[in-house]
Amino acid sequence: MSENIQGHLDGVSAEGWLGGWALSGESGVKVQLHIAVDGQQLASITADQFRADLSEAKFSDPSCAFVYRLPDEFRDNRPHTVEVTAAATGLPLQNSPLPFVLRSLVSRPGTTEDKNLVPNAKLSHWPGGSFLKPAERFTQLAAGWYCDFKHGTQPNVTACIDRPAGLGLREDEYALKMTLGASEGYRRIVIPIDVSAASEGGRFLFSCGFRRPHTSITSQVTIPEIFLGTLEGSDLNRIASIRKRLTPDGTLRVHDVPVVISAGTLADLEGQKQLALGIDLQGEGELLIFSPRLARMPILLPGNETVGQFEDPRIQEQSNLLTLPSNWGRRRLVSSSRLSDAMEPASSTAPDDESTTAASPLVQIIVPVFNAAHDTGELLTSIEKHTSLPYEVLLFDDGSDAHTKDFLRRVTEHNPRVTIISHEENVGYTRNINLAIQSSTADFVVILNSDTIVTPRWLEKLHEVISRDHQIAGVGPLSNAASWQSVPQVKAPDGTWAVNQLPPGMDTDQYSRLVEDLSEAQFPDFPLLNGFCTLFRRAALEQVGLFDDLTFPRGYGEENDLCIRLGQAGFRLCVADHTFVYHKKSRSFGSELRKEISREASGKLRAKYPDLRIDQLESQMAANAALNMLRMKLLTFNPEEHRVLRDDAVPFEQQ
Repeated sequence: MSENIQGHLDGVSAEGWLGGWALSGESGVKVQLHIAVDGQQLASITADQFRADLSEAKFSDPSCAFVYRLPDEFRDNRPHTVEVTAAATGLPLQNSPLPFVLRSLVSRPGTTEDKNLVPNAKLSHWPGGSFLKPAERFTQLAAGWYCDFKHGTQPNVTACIDRPAGLGLREDEYALKMTLGASEGYRRIVIPIDVSAASEGGRFLFSCGFRRPHTSITSQVTIPEIFLGTLEGSDLNRIASIRKRLTPDGTLRVHDVPVVISAGTLADLEGQKQLALGIDLQGEGELLIFSPRLARMPILLPGNETVGQFEDPRIQEQSNLLTLPSNWGRRRLVSSSRLSDAMEPASSTAPDDESTTAASPLVQIIVPVFNAAHDTGELLTSIEKHTSLPYEVLLFDDGSDAHTKDFLRRVTEHNPRVTIISHEENVGYTRNINLAIQSSTADFVVILNSDTIVTPRWLEKLHEVISRDHQIAGVGPLSNAASWQSVPQVKAPDGTWAVNQLPPGMDTDQYSRLVEDLSEAQFPDFPLLNGFCTLFRRAALEQVGLFDDLTFPRGYGEENDLCIRLGQAGFRLCVADHTFVYHKKSRSFGSELRKEISREASGKLRAKYPDLRIDQLESQMAANAALNMLRMKLLTFNPEEHRVLRDDAVPFEQQ
């Protein structure tokens, strides 16, 4: 290790948590780390978490700890070796590499593992009304939620119920909107929790969503700390810090932070004492809080409890109290397998392009899935074959059938770069996408339909365009079926959107190379991008808000609305005219239903923007010289081999 970087790998806990610290010799510079198991690189993380024992040891920067949860695929009762190296030097930390063994996780029959300890978590009950300004300490906001503030100070706080578009809330779920004015002292939300589900104590996971809206008045609301405490009268005494120093910029979801509730703590809850969550608020402006959850962590099979524990008992205990990044256990950079045509796990195959570098940006690819196992399998195969940037695939299963769920389960078992988040019930396309974006953590995200097939260097070429200007918020490729991004034809002879067939004897990879060869790579600006495949700059989405899941719940018109808002905010949208992604144009809806949904979405879009001439935007896209020249080249190259199939979709603004 270099003289400027010091660090130590403390160990691996029985639950699969990896922990340690790494300190840079430069003030304010955090150490980037690579994590590998059995020689396979899994993640790139930053050592930036606070740990009390490091502060007690007088570290120059006690916020230099790291934690990472190893994927469940390593819970196989077999020996493995983990290595943590400094990205800047490529050298391992002290005590690394380290052998470990993890046992399988199981649920304990007859217990309440999944019970949410947070009362009124949907914020649907407001016995005191839906808008109030606390006049005294511990004023009830929503049922079971209270506002506290420093004794003797005017809180200058208002609270109300809210349900804005873009949060991905269910029909019966709401958000708490807190508006903070200038005030001295702390403002705090106190939530007494249900300890009946925490009998005998144990390990729990905490999650919650926050949104600080972008308004004309700069919002400076921060969350100094989220903690667990005991409430006695008007005193809330901390017993465990859950997360410190949160500064939401747009939407932020804190995912599955481990919390220990000891049996001793529960035994002390006598008389007037209660267990409670505390959320401290600071600054001025608005903050939305939604979807809180505190539920029991799955337990381990009985066995040798010393296996996989941290050697230092203080570190072992604190490993469950460290503040965690929201993407713990998920930033995986190297894939382990490719899916064969039969959608069964096959042997490992590296991407066919150049290897990634540590300096490359992580991109999270969001794929909404609903009963499309075969299409999803082909897509994942193409992603693994043709992607060399560091990436992670987030499959958001929207209540698919048992066959699809079983297939998705097998995918994650054999591919550590694929993560599945499943909804038991169908929540709708747009809400599913919003939940996915909120669950992502990378600076760049791709929204990619499951009925697509990507081609060589697709992601690299999209990123080439978006990295040219920080004002570029979104980039889309060309395709055979993507309205104004279609090549070589945009419309079929009957005026409907074209679904272009590949030339005989030419596959998607060959055609993508033809497009790249003939393109002048002008990367033209476009007012609207087709939603089948778009690379977004996350900061831009947070500024203007996510998709409008209230107005466009079924996935028609939502991308047009977002593109319009991005344009109105001064951002640019571009087409990567040297990039081709194949779109099967699968029919999730029947022909007549699609027409009905299309007409409905078109009317809602016009009603939302009555002063905007969407037909002028279409004329602008139709007249784009760069794309029209490319289309002519493609037709001239082999005109008789390009046939156009009719698409049943209604021709409305940027379907």
